Amino acid sequence: MAPPDPAAASATSAPAAPSAGLALDADLSFKIGAVIVLAVLYLLFLNRFSFDLNGERYFVLSDDQMISMRYARNLATGLGPVWNPGERVEGFTNPLWTAYMALWHLVGVSPAKISLPILLTSAVILILNALTVYSIAAKLSPRSRPVPRVAMVLAGTYWSLVHWSLEGFEVGLTALLASTVALQAFVYEESQRTRQLVLIALCLIALGWTRVEMLAVAGIPVAYLMLTESSRSRLFTFVAFPVAASLALLFGARFWYFGEWLPNTYYLKLTGITLRDRTFMVSKKPGRRS
Repeated sequence: MAPPDPAAASATSAPAAPSAGLALDADLSFKIGAVIVLAVLYLLFLNRFSFDLNGERYFVLSDDQMISMRYARNLATGLGPVWNPGERVEGFTNPLWTAYMALWHLVGVSPAKISLPILLTSAVILILNALTVYSIAAKLSPRSRPVPRVAMVLAGTYWSLVHWSLEGFEVGLTALLASTVALQAFVYEESQRTRQLVLIALCLIALGWTRVEMLAVAGIPVAYLMLTESSRSRLFTFVAFPVAASLALLFGARFWYFGEWLPNTYYLKLTGITLRDRTFMVSKKPGRRS
């Protein structure tokens, strides 16, 4: 048998590179187009939260987030994270998001425009989350072009997430952080690089300081790694211990400043309600008591 001709072999395989390049270009074009469309839709939505008063354009958030904004203003002016000076009641449940609001007060944004950076930040976060979901779907279905695209569109237009995020809530940020944890868990499975574990830990720490209950969701990919990875010591060293330390700091600081382990909202909503009622309340008809 005659030896294979290298020139013929290279000629046969040559078209593969342009084909792969075209696929990458098509994916990039789709993502750019999707980002532009989502950005336009979000900006149109945000226009609902502005109005003219005495010739000046004002921007506002949802009423719940304006509560956080008041805490942020007092924090920025040196009064501390309080609703009223001297009254240490934790009436917010999103410490990191409230601290982010405080930064814009420190910058000196006017009261009329103080909500605008929060609204725009939420729009950017939603786009980043949609792109992250695209990457997750591409990992799960590497040979399918439609799956990542559909996933990105669904994530970017999911009404509950979009609605509450663009009203100024922190849900967009928590979704992005949780999505990033999932994506980095997939990447770590392939690369076994410590960098991914550090990113996971940073996202979990930020998530705990934003909405601590969201750790129950974002912790699922970490639990999966704990069960499947042979080197669990790395997971404990770079993920579990730093996250546990950050939570200890969060709850310790809360108890030191406010005198309670949990936000005031928890006690307002759950004091006097048994675990049984909490569990089965959603199945009861309005006004019905057992």
